[in-house]
Amino acid sequence: MAEAPARIATGLLAGALLSACAVGNQAGDLQVPALVAGLVTASVPCPAGAAACPGVVAVVPGALVEAIGKDGTHDALADANGHYQLSLEAGQWTFVARRSRTSTAAGAPRQVRVDAGSNAIVNLQAGT
Repeated sequence: MAEAPARIATGLLAGALLSACAVGNQAGDLQVPALVAGLVTASVPCPAGAAACPGVVAVVPGALVEAIGKDGTHDALADANGHYQLSLEAGQWTFVARRSRTSTAAGAPRQVRVDAGSNAIVNLQAGT
């Protein structure tokens, strides 16, 4: 009979740990968040007198990434290598990147649907 309380305690602990990893939404429902990560790049200006520099990009350290969805706007700053990461609830999200928090120019928006508990890679181009 001593095993029953131990199993109950283990079940309660597992439930508490799962709840701590879940996120709440506007309705108060809990769900496992989706992990979205990616790389922020931007076009590099051509040197004066260069014929063309198509496709030349560089990573953008400190870029601001915004994810806009049904529960508002979430943001993250890219690290020194241009990588960012966000935990979001399931749903449709619009992602945009700016070169910094003070930059007004955003890159082209990307529409992405994420599912609860999934991982997604969303690479972004920052505005110029």
